[in-house]
Amino acid sequence: AAAMILVVAFFTFIPRGRSLAKEAFDYIMNVFGNHIKIEPTEQGPIHPGRLIDFKSSTEGTVDEFGDLIIQYGSIESFADEYGIAPIRLISDDFTCTEITLTKYCTSGAELTSTYSSTDGSIIISQEWLADGGGGTSFHSNSDSWESITILNDVEMLYAIDRNDGVFDGIALLPDSVLWISAQKTVDIFEQLAYIGY
Repeated sequence: AAAMILVVAFFTFIPRGRSLAKEAFDYIMNVFGNHIKIEPTEQGPIHPGRLIDFKSSTEGTVDEFGDLIIQYGSIESFADEYGIAPIRLISDDFTCTEITLTKYCTSGAELTSTYSSTDGSIIISQEWLADGGGGTSFHSNSDSWESITILNDVEMLYAIDRNDGVFDGIALLPDSVLWISAQKTVDIFEQLAYIGY
């Protein structure tokens, strides 16, 4: 109950919270302690249905959990197939080394791209949750979540793991959930300026 009161207060009294609530109409985020839970609002997704439609793909392999895994050679090939411009890192210092779409058999789809440099790796995951498919959650070995603005006006909550120094950031986008992770050796705050569509 206390967590829900905090979320309502955040969306009501904090200007950024109000704009986040208006824009992110497909999902609701609950923050309590070092845990974040995100669930679909069941208002109907605005993304193309075949992105999360498990049966619409003929390529890929099915893993031991029954999820469909599809590898892409470029972000452009994914964008061309689904008509969606996903979030990506556009930095001269990093090279995209892997792009994987996972179509979960019950809960939606997730595009994960890995970027590497001599400093380490950054992983960007964008998840489209299916109505009625449950939510997703994040946990951090940090005492609290901090806030930073990305993509000009998107609020990202982030934490630095106190054990290994890994950065984990979560943001609600109008049609999806964004998660960014970076190794301790990466200057992620410099690279966040290069996150875009």
